[in-house]
Amino acid sequence: MKTLNIKLNLIMLFIITITVLSITSCRDKGTEPDPNDAGNYQIIPKYDSVRTYAGGGGIYVVRISPSAGFEGTVKLKLEADPKLNALLMKTTLTKNDTIAEIVIKPSSAIEIKAYTFNLVCSHANSEKRYQFKAAVYDLQNTNYEPCLEKLNLFKNWIQSEKPEFASIFDTPARIYMTYPEIMIVEHWTLISTKYEIRFCFHVMVPPDDWSKIQIRKLGKLEPEFSAHRDSYGNITIIPNSEYPTFFGY
Repeated sequence: MKTLNIKLNLIMLFIITITVLSITSCRDKGTEPDPNDAGNYQIIPKYDSVRTYAGGGGIYVVRISPSAGFEGTVKLKLEADPKLNALLMKTTLTKNDTIAEIVIKPSSAIEIKAYTFNLVCSHANSEKRYQFKAAVYDLQNTNYEPCLEKLNLFKNWIQSEKPEFASIFDTPARIYMTYPEIMIVEHWTLISTKYEIRFCFHVMVPPDDWSKIQIRKLGKLEPEFSAHRDSYGNITIIPNSEYPTFFGY
């Protein structure tokens, strides 16, 4: 009987060891707490909801607000429906690098409905979650050539007055309508490797064909600058607050 108990104990020890090893081997690399983690922080989204459509896109801006004594890193990951194609443009934040972007590109097969997904932030041995929303509209629009044609009317002026932003006229990584179902004035978002470019233009015939542009460097909370092109081709810098936005983003 004693021998049987010893064998059972050995079997149980073997099972526990295998289980622990399995859990350890399955743990994602980079999810272990930073040994320098200390202090606390808050998750503060610039906005938490966007409108989108199948084949469209969206971008969310989120920052952490570290408390006094904060040290180490906050590691980020997403829990999202695969058809949203959600992607973090940065997966680690620190007290000196507090802003990250989440981009989505809904698949062509996505269902028309409202979606939610979670940003999971890990620091020390704890996690915080923040929920984001994406309302998918029934829109099919892949013709972005008119947008690029209007955008290029700013090209010479930006190359002369703001040459540091000349790269925005390279082929963007993503381009989509910012606000589905908004008419008369079309709103577009272009995302490059360095910038988020908001662009809008009046779609009526001349002379009422003004356009506006706003540029934000990725990793920054606020736009770098905004500009207005009037119906006669005159371009002027405007306050960022004068660039038109809707629905909180």
